Amino acid sequence: GGAAFKPLTVSVPQLRIGLQRMADFFADWNTRFIPQLEAHRNNEALMFLSVHIPMLRHALEDAGLNSLTVGQITEMLEEQSAEALEWQGLYHEFVWKMRDMVNELRRRWPALNQPSADAGNELVRDWIRQAQELTLG
Repeated sequence: GGAAFKPLTVSVPQLRIGLQRMADFFADWNTRFIPQLEAHRNNEALMFLSVHIPMLRHALEDAGLNSLTVGQITEMLEEQSAEALEWQGLYHEFVWKMRDMVNELRRRWPALNQPSADAGNELVRDWIRQAQELTLG
């Protein structure tokens, strides 16, 4: 017999939503955060993100994700298909990396756990909030 599929741990509709959120997240980073990086070049936490987010994006693109294809991908996904399992793996990897980044930020810069007058820190806190919403899906 053929190799048995591992079952999907998220439903295909959930996976579609997750992949779309993932694409939106990167788009938002480009439009909302990147324009503000220059003004906060001295903020180490923000610089950490400015290095790690493109790395994550490249890793995902190497694995086959780019924002243009998300719509096409979600149409192709069928229950229990090999593709769905692959995309689920990619999404879980993304979620894991996001959680990792949030934990690392909080470990290195404990000040991020409290509101502050530092606009750069508030930007990072905003990013953390977004990342946490994203990982719940």
